[in-house]
Formats: sequence, structure tokens, C-alpha cells
Amino acid sequence: MDDARRCTAKSTRCKQRCKKAAILGGTVCRTHGGAAPQVKRKALERLEDLIDPDRALREAATLAYSNIQDLLDDEGKVRPIKEWPRELAAAVSSIDITKKNLTAGDGQQEDVVRIRLWDKPSNLTLLFKHLNLLTERLHLSADKEILDRLMSARQRLTDQPAIEVEIVPEEKERALSS
Repeated sequence: MDDARRCTAKSTRCKQRCKKAAILGGTVCRTHGGAAPQVKRKALERLEDLIDPDRALREAATLAYSNIQDLLDDEGKVRPIKEWPRELAAAVSSIDITKKNLTAGDGQQEDVVRIRLWDKPSNLTLLFKHLNLLTERLHLSADKEILDRLMSARQRLTDQPAIEVEIVPEEKERALSS
């Protein structure tokens, strides 16, 4: 069993960790308190928070609207990590600190800090799609018979149509008026 899923309680007799699985969302098994109503309630809250769609939307918005300027002080130097706003710290994907001699001949090494944020365009795209500000369309020119066969095959596989199809009648070539 995965150690993360094991009960964290220890036996008082042999001082070893319990071998049972912890309840979902909790840290202990039913024997060691997982059956208590308050433990069940807290575990359920944790599970609901994990799969909360509003939370996922808030995270995407935080990443999409993050501004790296909030990490810099008035002199343009990086603030200590403890002073970073919590939302902006979550938007940082990596920090790379290297020592380099930036000015040739002075013999001093300065810290070069590279901060990379998570991908903003993909998070903005997620938000736009969620708010129906961005819809993707695919235009296919095909024979009606082929489209019908494709739709019936897709429907057989999933028991529901996965795409919307709008059949537009072909326009006959127009004669240019003189």
C-alpha cells in the first residue's frame, strides 16, 4: 500500500505504524478515529475542496492575472520570498539563482535570479472557454452521406453526439452581373 494512504497512527504496544488504509480525505483508519463524525466531516471537506470547480477556476484566474512586477521592490531587485503575495507565489513555476561576474574586471560576483511563471496564455484560454468568450469551430466540407456516417459512428461509440454539426446547403455558383 502507498505510504501516503496508510493510517498515521502508531501502536502503543509495538510502536509501529498501523498497516490499515486511512479513510478517504483523512489520515487515520476507522479503528484509530476515522469513524468519528467530526473526522468524517473534516475528511469530506478536504475531498470537496480537492474537486471544487470554483477553486480550479480561481487558480486559473490567479495564474492568468499574475504580474511579476509584484515580486520586485522599488529598486528592481527581487523581494525575499517571505514577502511575496501568496497568490503570486503560487504562479511561480521555477526560480533559478546563479552567481555571475556581471561587470568584467571588478572581481565581484552578483546573484542572477531568473523567475519563471506558469504559462499565462493557456490559463487565459481556460478562463475564456469557461466564460464562453472563446469557442472553437471547425469547418469541414464534406458530402452529407459521409457526415451522417461519421455522426452515427461517433454516437454508437459514446451513446451521445460529441460534436454539433450544422449542415449548410451548398451555394450554386453565381453568375456575375454585367
